Amino acid sequence: MNLIRKPSTKLVFKSKRFSLLQKINIYMAKKCVNLFFFRILHLLTEFIYQPYFKPMEVRKIDIDLAFRLINSIKQDNFSYIYRGAINSAVLDNILSVAETNLLKDEEIKKIKKRIFFIIVETLQNITRHQKSKTDGSLDDSGLFILQRTDSCYTITTANVIEINEIGKLTDIIENLNSFKADELDNYYNVTLSEGELSEKGGAGLGLVAIMRKTNSKLKYEFSNIDENKAIFYLRTEIFVSAKSESQIIGSNSEWKQIIPFHKTLIENDILLNFNGCFDSDNMTHLIQIIEKQMDSNQEIKDTMLKIMVELLRNIVKFADGDNFLHRTDDQGNPGIFYLSNCHNSFILTAGNYIHNDSVIVLRNKIDFVNNIEPSKLIDFQLNLTKYFKEGDIDKPDLSILEMKILSKNELKYNFKEINSNFSFFTIQVQL
Repeated sequence: MNLIRKPSTKLVFKSKRFSLLQKINIYMAKKCVNLFFFRILHLLTEFIYQPYFKPMEVRKIDIDLAFRLINSIKQDNFSYIYRGAINSAVLDNILSVAETNLLKDEEIKKIKKRIFFIIVETLQNITRHQKSKTDGSLDDSGLFILQRTDSCYTITTANVIEINEIGKLTDIIENLNSFKADELDNYYNVTLSEGELSEKGGAGLGLVAIMRKTNSKLKYEFSNIDENKAIFYLRTEIFVSAKSESQIIGSNSEWKQIIPFHKTLIENDILLNFNGCFDSDNMTHLIQIIEKQMDSNQEIKDTMLKIMVELLRNIVKFADGDNFLHRTDDQGNPGIFYLSNCHNSFILTAGNYIHNDSVIVLRNKIDFVNNIEPSKLIDFQLNLTKYFKEGDIDKPDLSILEMKILSKNELKYNFKEINSNFSFFTIQVQL
């Protein structure tokens, strides 16, 4: 699936192809070991083959969107939200991020395998039934949400279907929801024995398998896109405690707030979105998802991956919570990352909470880099040591400098004060 359209700007210098992990390792080595030696070779080569060009006009982007997105779902304990293409190429990476979140929850050891089975089944259900675009590629409006409450885990998925499938799906789900546990088992066995299977997995057998594992009814909703297509939302609940289904937090109407949230992602042409706790493991999987979804324009891909590494690494290494200071890499820290498209430009946005004591320092670091004249950026990087000073406020940040050089655009940022202790920091990089 070609999730990302090629920008009109072409880069001239063609880099050698490496595997993803090799690229990341080489990239980080360039930053940390013999920085100047690597930089001189790399940047002189870039000078020879690709003259520095004038930055493109920076379009007006809603930088507050990151905070609105994370704030709108924060109170509902969404531990993992992924929006983007859901297909066989990225399925393993999406599952790995979900598994990472589950492994951190010590309270669900007995049902962890059951939850993971349901996650696999719901995602496979999307890959089997989602609608293709007119060019044959799969629609990128897929959504996967993993939510944890005191009493249950909930899994919500969304995918595009033909509008004429709504009636059939409604009948299947309503029929399954009417079954008692023994009736559901009987339906499953009869369907298997009589061979009532289609090329897409049978008469709702995937849904039956989910219901048998959860012992709960399916919640669902449809949202029309146009006269031909609609989005099918499916919600599954797995009880953690012994509470009954009627006691589960979040009624059938409350969970539907996901629909306007999803609509916002689509309207802003957000190609890939991840809300959740960021750690080293899911950082790697997210980078791999981007790599697998991008076009074959290797230069654009390499640049975007390098910027993405910087943005995600900063969340992993330096982010706080909205009510606690930075946790270890193993625990992860809350944040949001999304990639959006704007008239053949790509916008990479990252947001996270930081302590208010860090705001002035970080603001000055970004302003310092933004105020360097474009023609002097390379010289500044190559002669970095002489610019370092004792005061932390005056010390340039290598990560921020790297993103400015790679993007050749001003870095946009915003701080939104949450309370007397914490603020929400958003940074955007445009390619």
